[in-house]
Amino acid sequence: MSFRAFSNMTSRQVGRVLSHASMLRAFSSWIDIRYATPDPDVPSFEELTASIQEAEPCPVDAALSLRRMWSLGTRPVVDMLAVLESRGVRVLGLPSEDREVDAFSFWHEDRPFVFINTAKSAERLRFDLAHELGHLCMHRDTRTNRNRKYELDANTFASTFLMPADGLAPQLVGSPSLQDVMHLKAHWRVSATAMVRRLHQLKRISDWQYRSWMIDLSEQGFRSSEPNGIPKEQSALLRQVLALAREDGWGAERISKELGIPKRDFGEAFMGLTVTPVIAGVAALSPSIAPPSTDRPRLRAVQ
Repeated sequence: MSFRAFSNMTSRQVGRVLSHASMLRAFSSWIDIRYATPDPDVPSFEELTASIQEAEPCPVDAALSLRRMWSLGTRPVVDMLAVLESRGVRVLGLPSEDREVDAFSFWHEDRPFVFINTAKSAERLRFDLAHELGHLCMHRDTRTNRNRKYELDANTFASTFLMPADGLAPQLVGSPSLQDVMHLKAHWRVSATAMVRRLHQLKRISDWQYRSWMIDLSEQGFRSSEPNGIPKEQSALLRQVLALAREDGWGAERISKELGIPKRDFGEAFMGLTVTPVIAGVAALSPSIAPPSTDRPRLRAVQ
């Protein structure tokens, strides 16, 4: 299991989060028994870079290879959550009392899982999803906890996956300004700080510019939030599963009782990921969302 900021977590938090994840794995199995959902299609590092002979995974190669494998080209990923769900990744929310945890991921019985902190901005959620995707691809059989190198590799993977150099470079004419960053971050649907880091990675801005711009962005509130940000992405898969379940007589409360999942834990797993409240008393966030894209996963009941 890959935890971000694991060293800052207490043993009590670890136990609580693992218990939450274990209960939601039972719900995932419940879904798979009753409904046909996308099969897992997250390749290993060896599959992504079969032609590259390296002792250690190169996150840049892995990210670019995955974009090619998934036919994403060099344009922005319109809906990161939809892409992961269409490839069989189960994305669920963290409990509200553990919102200082950024995200974590793991494999269980050949199904990849990602748990995210839905209280964060849409741009940071997209980066967290890309970061955890990097762990799922590069570190499937590796213990990553407390090792900074693995976290930096996953960050590099996420930056490359969300902002590929071949797509970003044609947009950079001359020396970019901080105002250019605002246009670029909106186009690529990332945070302003992520875009500044990417420009620094690609050596399009100097060390001095990087430090200066990060200070400016922090003073403008971009460290803790994302002013004028994009709407949060929504889970088409969870929305369809819950709708089909209701048609079959399985309300959320019945499901949680059947699986022995406390109502609060069950409801918070969908907090911020679905538009409709899951259980009375545990309301989902009510963001304004873009129309669903045509490449989102479609579900059907298993006969």
